[in-house]
Amino acid sequence: MIDSARVDTSVWNWKARTSIPIALGGSVFGWLVPPKQTDAILDEFYRIGGRFIDTSDAYSYASRPSGGDSENLIGSWIHRRGVAGDVRIITKVGLCPGVSGLAPDTVNQAVNASLQRLRIPAVEAVLAHADDEITAPELIASGLAALLPSRATHIGLSGFSAPRLRAVRHALAMCPGAGSISLIQEELNLVERRRIGSLTAVEATVTAAESAPGILATAALARGFLTGKFENATGRVGNRQAFVAENYKLPGHRRLLAEVRGIAAKYAVSPAAVSLRWLVQHDQVALPLASVTRPEQLDAFGQCTTFRLSEDEWINLDKLSAAVSASAGPFHQR
Repeated sequence: MIDSARVDTSVWNWKARTSIPIALGGSVFGWLVPPKQTDAILDEFYRIGGRFIDTSDAYSYASRPSGGDSENLIGSWIHRRGVAGDVRIITKVGLCPGVSGLAPDTVNQAVNASLQRLRIPAVEAVLAHADDEITAPELIASGLAALLPSRATHIGLSGFSAPRLRAVRHALAMCPGAGSISLIQEELNLVERRRIGSLTAVEATVTAAESAPGILATAALARGFLTGKFENATGRVGNRQAFVAENYKLPGHRRLLAEVRGIAAKYAVSPAAVSLRWLVQHDQVALPLASVTRPEQLDAFGQCTTFRLSEDEWINLDKLSAAVSASAGPFHQR
């Protein structure tokens, strides 16, 4: 795993730069969440102190003609509320039809279009949303590096295999002044850590002169499993419930959720807050990412700032998490 002793402090202090050390996921905006409700969620997130928002040019692209995609909705909210100087946007490129792929010209075009939709001159970070598996690592590196520092403060990767991630990082390291991969966005939560584990080989190649990238931990609540809401649900809740029922049914999953609930009761917070807190205290996590579909679900974001897991509590959760992940077998990209 990543050696936190070599962390780039410009990334690793993200959790200290906001009173709500969690990034709000924007994948649901314009898809599961209509514009008016998107505004309500963003208003409440901002009110409680949240400042980091994650999005992508590929989210809800089918709705783009009516301005219903995630970036347009976030950009409209930023403009109307006058908060461009306060919020920190993380966006991703490479998967949007019409500007897909990671060739430098494509990345340049996609980022310019994203900034136009977001109505801001630059973002906190731009990530390659997924590896196109055909663009040479040197070209991916140069395309991302060209964004620094005028259009993005940081660059990162999502969904890359260990060899491709290593190759892009090596290409950047060979070009003085080209910047570095600051962030890796991958699924990481108390239930799922196999993908991050599969990238361990990348960090074995990091030299003392390089900084290990931080993790933007997606699916922080394991598709709702870690909220506990699906455990005794009756009737059909949706695709996420079906996924949870199929994939999170081992005895270890039940033990983990019981431990989360026990800690939640001790601190008088929700199980979601405990799960988020574990990530907030994770030395390798730059920020957890979590999406909500209703403003009241942001209560867990605020609750996770009201307590701190003891060392024993964090370690015990980590051990239960590792056992669950190991019992699930090798990771296969979903």
